[in-house]
Amino acid sequence: MTVAALAQARHVFLGGNQLLGTAPRWAGRDDFTLLDTRFGAGHNLLATWDAWRRDPQRSTRLNYLAIATPLPGRADLARQHADSPLPALVHELLAAWPPLTPGLHLIDLEGGRLRLLLATGDASTLLARVDAFYLDAASVGLIERLARLAAPSATLACDSAAPALHDALRRAGFEPEPESALTPASAAAAADDPTSTRARHAPQFRAPAPPGALHTPSHERSALIIGAGLAGCAAAAALARLGWRCNVIDALPAPAGATSGNAVGLMHATLHADDGPHARVLRAGALHMARSMAPLLAAGTVRGRLDGFLRLEDRLDDTQAAALLSRTGMPADFVQWLDRRAARARSGLALASGGWYYPQGGWLAPATVAAAWLTASGASFIGGRAVARLQRRPD
Repeated sequence: MTVAALAQARHVFLGGNQLLGTAPRWAGRDDFTLLDTRFGAGHNLLATWDAWRRDPQRSTRLNYLAIATPLPGRADLARQHADSPLPALVHELLAAWPPLTPGLHLIDLEGGRLRLLLATGDASTLLARVDAFYLDAASVGLIERLARLAAPSATLACDSAAPALHDALRRAGFEPEPESALTPASAAAAADDPTSTRARHAPQFRAPAPPGALHTPSHERSALIIGAGLAGCAAAAALARLGWRCNVIDALPAPAGATSGNAVGLMHATLHADDGPHARVLRAGALHMARSMAPLLAAGTVRGRLDGFLRLEDRLDDTQAAALLSRTGMPADFVQWLDRRAARARSGLALASGGWYYPQGGWLAPATVAAAWLTASGASFIGGRAVARLQRRPD
């Protein structure tokens, strides 16, 4: 099953988006962004990851956005890829696989050069400029919304050639071509694939770019960051990941010299009854933080422990807590309710109440986190320099 699914992914989706052969569309690019509406068990991701890492012309970074409803569990994912011809990729994916919580999950693969953003919902939660779409035949109703994310000359491939699909593509500004026009390198291996379609985004009207929205080559991108605390160092690391050169300036002689220099910072997600956008963003950030800190903690680069965090809660009894967990559907590898007895056993303390236990939470030394981010960014640090004002000049 795995081999056949990978072959179909290469034939229909990579071939249909011209990502195979001698002139793949990601060749020479700094960033290339894909959106997959049929993530399933991740066969499309693995086939794309394998083709990208084998291609000497590949983009510097690959952003893979995927709509996964429902999100498969780690055990199910491992079972479905037990016979995969790409065991190293499967192992890395499983090691980074998140708890089954709703919302967004950001996963760094291939040393951060491949970023997987899983959305357990619809495409309205995504904001991106997409270069290539992997469209599931069941997602025809999403086409008009997806078209709003399309970069100039974006391509699309779908595992269907139904007339209704072609009509929907044209209404959304895509020009479809029949499967006979495809010439993927894997055509022989995919002879049993269903009829498919490829298309290119070519709307009759395209809104003009806003003033000043000029693309600057990555080697010319530079930023000045004022403040070398957690926020400033995180910004430097994020910009460096996108090819920016940063200078970080601070009034104090060393990074994290003020509040970010506290000895301990608590790190955990939160549980909200309504699980709205704010709660989901905080959860995504906490889970990504835990994943990204794990190798730094193991290497001793960052000080701390993320082996569990207990947040006491005396406003809920055991019945109310169980009802909240049931209503939100949160899995045990994200959060658990510990009654007073369990909380006492977990902590070794005579606690007066139970509380929420976050298995991936804990504590970090903020100054070591800031230093790790600053080092990873390669930014130039300018300490002992207070900034009095900012002044715009013609150049």
